Amino acid sequence: MFIYVHGRICLCLLTTVHYLMGSAQSYEESTHSSDHPKVVRIERNQIPEEYRTVAVSNDVVNQILNLGNPENENISNLRKQLAEEREVNFKLREQVKNLKESVVSLQRTTTGKISVAELQARKNAFDETLERIEKQYFSYHPENVCKMIETDLMECITKNKNKLLNCTSFAVDLTKCASDFREKVLKEMSHF
Repeated sequence: MFIYVHGRICLCLLTTVHYLMGSAQSYEESTHSSDHPKVVRIERNQIPEEYRTVAVSNDVVNQILNLGNPENENISNLRKQLAEEREVNFKLREQVKNLKESVVSLQRTTTGKISVAELQARKNAFDETLERIEKQYFSYHPENVCKMIETDLMECITKNKNKLLNCTSFAVDLTKCASDFREKVLKEMSHF
């Protein structure tokens, strides 16, 4: 909207300011059938004294200036990306659903051909294999035997920020300790 004040054309961002300040819900915006903005002429003597000076916070000015900002483009790009990811997610869910249905139908057809004893034997074999794997790979939690060397190395690095070569002996000791520890763990794991 343009406003004429004392023969000057002023661009009025009143609609935008009202919208940004939260008053968009308090009045209806009129839609114009033409592409030309509505022009209002106001003479200086028609403006009440209290409206001659308007204070607008920096936040409002920044919001108005940033309306065409690339951040808005970034937001639209993020929305597009989100929509694409939702579509991919939906397709993956459909595939999982189809796979579950095919597994259920396969189980129905094969269940009739397998005896109860054979099914129980398969379950027992599976349980034994699962228990063996858990025991072999998940039950062993050795302590960190190289912790002291790690601590010494970190202290040396902290004290000698510009002279890291002074800490080389700690690094060599830590590498040897880790290698020895790895060998020990592998030997212990092979006995399971």
